[in-house]
Amino acid sequence: MEENFRVTAHRPVPRTRQAMERALYLANPFRVCNSLPRWFRDTTAWETVFKAADPVRYRYWRLKNLGHPAGPHPNGRGGDIVARLRRDGIAILPGFIPPDLTAHMERTARAYARAAAGIDIDAPKPAEQCHLNNMGNDLAPDDPILTFLRSPEMLAIAGAYVGFRPRLRRLSLFFNQPQPHLDGPENVEKHFHADTHDFMALKFFAYVHATNEGNGPFTYVKGTNFFGARRGVVGRMPGYSQISAEEMSAFVPKSEWVFATGPAGTGIFAETTGVHRGGRTESGHRLMLVAEYASRHPWIRFAHDIVNGRM
Repeated sequence: MEENFRVTAHRPVPRTRQAMERALYLANPFRVCNSLPRWFRDTTAWETVFKAADPVRYRYWRLKNLGHPAGPHPNGRGGDIVARLRRDGIAILPGFIPPDLTAHMERTARAYARAAAGIDIDAPKPAEQCHLNNMGNDLAPDDPILTFLRSPEMLAIAGAYVGFRPRLRRLSLFFNQPQPHLDGPENVEKHFHADTHDFMALKFFAYVHATNEGNGPFTYVKGTNFFGARRGVVGRMPGYSQISAEEMSAFVPKSEWVFATGPAGTGIFAETTGVHRGGRTESGHRLMLVAEYASRHPWIRFAHDIVNGRM
């Protein structure tokens, strides 16, 4: 296959900007999964304060993005997806990605993993895995994957949910295999956490291969999104991002966790400022693409953010 990408280096983020954004982020006591003392943070009183402050912060976030109004609210399938997202924070959509595009994603993922990480997805070494974040900058601008992610339907769904026309912030490739343990930097899948680099982030997970409970389904704690009934949970949770299943079940019972399984071609929308994790791959492998829709004024910028002009 003719390669439709060019592997490039991550663009450096100026250290002064990194320091400023990090300082502002750490100084914000109302961020999800904050670092306040547990005796104060894990109380009904603090949850009440956190939930009262959340709409104010949301309005400020919307105000910063007034120059990018959302289009008409989607009808039909798109409207149903937005309604499910608002209620649960997640919408699982088997067959959402057309078969020809799924096949193109698979071909591209195989070639990109080999070129960017030296991994042969057909014959990987034991425990070999990768999380490649710069794919959005490396693909050709007219690649069908980017065309799909920027399509009117996708932007309408994302815009209706966040409240303005978002930008496609990044596109990543995940390839995971069973690991000997979940400790240390090799743990790409992580434990429960909430994304904290912007007030809200909406991600789209594209299952390139079938994903079941054994090979690492994306897992979401229903209702912990901004609009959800369990939003206060993210204000009570600890600030570190390795929250075990046992700790999580103390906040929300496992019966309310969503294990996102599905065949190849399944698409999943999820607000990842709600509580989630990448499921542990216990057999086989997991291969998926992950796109993020976010604001043009994120709290923290990354070197792999898609460059301006490629939205």
